[in-house]
Amino acid sequence: MALKLFTALHHFHTQNDGVLNNAMHSHVVDALAKSPNVEHVRRADGLLRQFIGLYLGRQSDVAERVGGFEAEALPTVPGAIQWNDDRHHVPNQIRITGVMRGYARQFHPKGAESLLNLMVSLSASGGNKGIFRPNEFGFGTVIDAYSRMDDGSNAERILRLMKQNGGANIVAYNSTISAWARTAKHASSLQSSREAAETAERLLREMWSEHEAMAERRALLPDVVTYSSVISAYASCRDQPYGVGRARELLTELEGLAAREANESRAYTTTSRKGGGRHPHGFQSNEKVYNTITQAYANVGDAAGAEAILQKMISLHSSSTEGGGGGTHQHVRPDTRTFNIVLNAWSKSGGSDAGVRAREILARLEDLATSGDYATRPDIVSYNTVLSAWSNGAKIDPASVSEEKEEGNGSAIVGISAAHEALELLDRIERQYIARSKGGSFDRREPFLVKPDAISYNTTIAAFANAAQHDQDGTRSAEQAESILSRMLDRLGITPDDYSFNGVLLAWARSSGGLPAAKRAESILRSMKAPTLISWSLVITAYAHADDAPKAEVLLREMERDAKGKRRSSPNVVLYNSVLHAWSRSSEVDASRQAESLLARMEESSELPSPTANSYRMVLNALEHSNDHDKAKRGKAVLDRLLASVQAQKVVATPRDIQSAYNSVLTACAYTPGSAEEHHRNDAVQVIMETFRDMNGAGAGGPNQESYALFMQGCSHLFNVQEERDVLLKAAFRECCQRGLLNNIIWDKLCTALGPESTSAFVDEMMPSNESDGGSEKEDGSCLWAFEELPEEWSGRDPS
Repeated sequence: MALKLFTALHHFHTQNDGVLNNAMHSHVVDALAKSPNVEHVRRADGLLRQFIGLYLGRQSDVAERVGGFEAEALPTVPGAIQWNDDRHHVPNQIRITGVMRGYARQFHPKGAESLLNLMVSLSASGGNKGIFRPNEFGFGTVIDAYSRMDDGSNAERILRLMKQNGGANIVAYNSTISAWARTAKHASSLQSSREAAETAERLLREMWSEHEAMAERRALLPDVVTYSSVISAYASCRDQPYGVGRARELLTELEGLAAREANESRAYTTTSRKGGGRHPHGFQSNEKVYNTITQAYANVGDAAGAEAILQKMISLHSSSTEGGGGGTHQHVRPDTRTFNIVLNAWSKSGGSDAGVRAREILARLEDLATSGDYATRPDIVSYNTVLSAWSNGAKIDPASVSEEKEEGNGSAIVGISAAHEALELLDRIERQYIARSKGGSFDRREPFLVKPDAISYNTTIAAFANAAQHDQDGTRSAEQAESILSRMLDRLGITPDDYSFNGVLLAWARSSGGLPAAKRAESILRSMKAPTLISWSLVITAYAHADDAPKAEVLLREMERDAKGKRRSSPNVVLYNSVLHAWSRSSEVDASRQAESLLARMEESSELPSPTANSYRMVLNALEHSNDHDKAKRGKAVLDRLLASVQAQKVVATPRDIQSAYNSVLTACAYTPGSAEEHHRNDAVQVIMETFRDMNGAGAGGPNQESYALFMQGCSHLFNVQEERDVLLKAAFRECCQRGLLNNIIWDKLCTALGPESTSAFVDEMMPSNESDGGSEKEDGSCLWAFEELPEEWSGRDPS
């Protein structure tokens, strides 16, 4: 609007002299510079340059292009304007810096630097009473602009330019260090991140060096902001162990400086320069500095380290309060963010004691909030984070927790017990909110009102979904999850979202409740207005667990039909793989053939997602577990299709994927039914020989221990001629030992196939002459050589 009015006045001015004046120019420039639109800032730049040209009487400056803004888009420059005596309405350093700030806010450092260079150029020409001379604010604005872009290198370049034009101040150094801290955080590599952090510290040491060399009135003394930025650089450094350690060392250094500053009142006295002086707290730290360190410990997964910093903050502030509220640590007070960082660290730690630790920290936060000493109080993030800690604990199988830890100090609460802890916490905050919001009775010790949100309910639902997989009565967990879904809307009017429904579906899928559980999951699916692909996948998984692969494929076909009718999105490859997984574990007689049929559809139809390496693996698993007489030959065919797809770059497969596929074919051969017809057994023999041979040159990385065990199992099972079988077994065993892959399983299979005496004689032949003593005598008729007596290099064991 300001530009439109100004343009109209420009037009009127060309016909009636004396309308435009310098005040109008300055007001329009200032208004455009403050706009959140970068194009307006560029127009401000253009008008500012016109203003400067009019002020100097040099029209050549007007035609200059500004930050990509075309000069012809600006109003025509009048020949002259009226000039008021008001000294504030001239194109001086303040007005120019205002436009530079506009560029900085719009993340356009080049535009800001262009105006800085203009100021340097104009001031170098002399005259004009120094109104164009860039001051600390001008240089600082450009440094800030580069800092916002995580560009420490250019920020430091401007700092050096500032030093050449009158000297840099503390604020400029702090801004440059902050730029390097941001560079360290967002660097693309570990090395560049570490170098950025070290550069930030180098500038800190440079400040100390210059401070010691300067006279007192020109002291360039670091402050808490300086150290905070360097600590942040190391704390966010991608070289985390090194960065966290260095950040902690710098914090200790800062604490020592604060103590010295307090004891020696004149040790660091400086005269504050306008716009560039030290922080009023000097070296006295605050919660932001400690929060940075706390977050660094959390980022490296050291929840205990994060909690230790929290406890130190509480102790320091308590000491300060007891001393009358002063002292070097008077500003170190843990806030809600501090507690939430530590709570989140424990939540993500994955330990069996994480829930208990989070509960205790929350209790401490609540106690501090109700004691009257702290303004800190828990928010919904605090409670949701503790709920997340219990939900993650619910994933842990109680059987995996050692009895000592479970029965010792009671610090391990996992599985269904952790889920119930989450429910108890949800009940408490829900009950408190309902009671207070309705004006009813409530616990007077909790003077804070926190309303549960969708995340609160969804996290608790997830806790029971996680517990269902380990709960002896998984149906009970699923029912509890579903009851939470119902109460969201009933009690607080919170509409369940996709996460809510999918959490309940996951609980039923994991419940081991068989077909009734799968049907219940499908019923919930049908009640959803717009189920997601994840929703469908979970129900398909539920039917897979219920051994109802046919129903799983029926659901997939339904999705295909609906996708053609554009009633919902097309099923993705994850859903197809879920159905293949259902067939791979199905007890249906034709399960493997159904899996092959679905894979063929995926390969042949352009309307279906292309198979992945996982798709082929599922089909091979189905063949492994089947009783089909011809599964070896069919497995080899699936393997060949996988290799062809990889060769044609249609499928991405790792060496491990390919090795696993080969082993699946070996398994199909090794466990060909004993009742299979002779031609099927002959096919299995041919397939196992070809497959084992091809493993060395097919991108599979060669046979592994499982491959050798399966090959020996297959030879023992498929070959009727003992001499032929023994030759193959011995050859495979020699190769296995040469590669250092021998293990107990392979050894046992060899002993079983060859017999004790033949195995011992064979091993005697392989043993070095100085070790061939026939091994230890065994009374039970087992091999005379024990596995532990074989050379370590055969199995890659550590001789020590």
